[in-house]
Amino acid sequence: MASTSFQSLLERRSVSLAKSLSHSEVLTTHVLVVIAESAETIDQASVAAYRQALPKRGTFYKTPAISEAAANLISACADADNCAKILTDNPPAASTTKEQTGSVLVAEAVEEDTESETAAKSARPNGKAAIQSNRTVLEILAELDQLIGLSNVKKQLRKVVAVVEANRVRQENNEKAVAQSLHLVFTGNPGTGKTTVARLVAEMYGATGAIKGTKFRETTRADLVARYVGHTAQQTTQVINSVRPGVLFIDEAYSLNPSHNGDFAEEAIATLVKQMEDHRSELAVIVAGYNTPMDEFVKSNPGLRSRFQTFIHFDDYTDSELVEIYRQFANEAAIDLADGVTDVVSAAIQSARSKDDFGNARFARALWEQTYANMAMRAHQDGVVSPDELKRVEPADVPKPDGSAREVRRKIGFAQRGE
Repeated sequence: MASTSFQSLLERRSVSLAKSLSHSEVLTTHVLVVIAESAETIDQASVAAYRQALPKRGTFYKTPAISEAAANLISACADADNCAKILTDNPPAASTTKEQTGSVLVAEAVEEDTESETAAKSARPNGKAAIQSNRTVLEILAELDQLIGLSNVKKQLRKVVAVVEANRVRQENNEKAVAQSLHLVFTGNPGTGKTTVARLVAEMYGATGAIKGTKFRETTRADLVARYVGHTAQQTTQVINSVRPGVLFIDEAYSLNPSHNGDFAEEAIATLVKQMEDHRSELAVIVAGYNTPMDEFVKSNPGLRSRFQTFIHFDDYTDSELVEIYRQFANEAAIDLADGVTDVVSAAIQSARSKDDFGNARFARALWEQTYANMAMRAHQDGVVSPDELKRVEPADVPKPDGSAREVRRKIGFAQRGE
């Protein structure tokens, strides 16, 4: 699509941003955020404003397609001067939904599905760069307790909070606090709640005073590593500055392991380690990924090894927990489940679990969405849809076990784009 290396980088980072938020399509809002974060003259408040225009976290699991409007915006950004003009023509306040006359920005739908990491009903943050919260520690822990499963995670996080609170009490009584790292390593398979819990951790740190703020930002390798010599340190520093004071969450952090890529990932790690040291009171870093690769990642750099002391493993959900997550989706929609529905759901989960792309809570969400689609189709069969027909799911509405988690996603309209 993009003809120049500059445009190719812009395209790649825009796709990465959309993918990190589980969006099915790259919109102009994604491209504007990337342009703003790359610009040397724009202030952090403006960058944050562009990020506020991003859609809520979605439920798409593959590489997003690039919308025509986003493609046009990328094509127009041939160099730094063009990009600066694009930002001038599309200020943050205008970057939400409506087309501006004479501007590259066009109308795009920004509504996306709710979060996919877990199924708990809550008023949890929606993936924006900053979390605004006035909740107490007890309120945050109460939400944590309401999450289905995650018993090991809940236990370890309570220990982290206990240490932070103990240090606060000691300092209030003019006693020395015991040094404790706020940086965490989350390990586990996809769909086990790592991102959702990371957001709660950001709130906890702010509520306890461990960090004087509750900003939260999800990022990936593409956000930190540049393509040219000397750019990665600046790019990584920009990302870190945008989240201070708060929590930086790096998903699939093992992709930064220099042994896996012949680029500037080592420079990104070195910058990250330095920033973690320089801003200990303002920055907590949570890295996440599969067990073995994350262990290798932390061991790849002595600075990482010394700063990441707490590892928290996220177990896969059990079949009964996933059924409960499915049931919770139905409860949130005020839809009843007829007798036999949970048996069919359980069979579908058991069938899908053996597949490599099994998504835990994400699969439960996809299964629920397909169930609802089937129920809607059943209600439409006679040409007249009554409210009563949309109040109860029948066993026949649940997709039958076919041995493929991917099939469930395809049926609910997730186009099969490139991985």
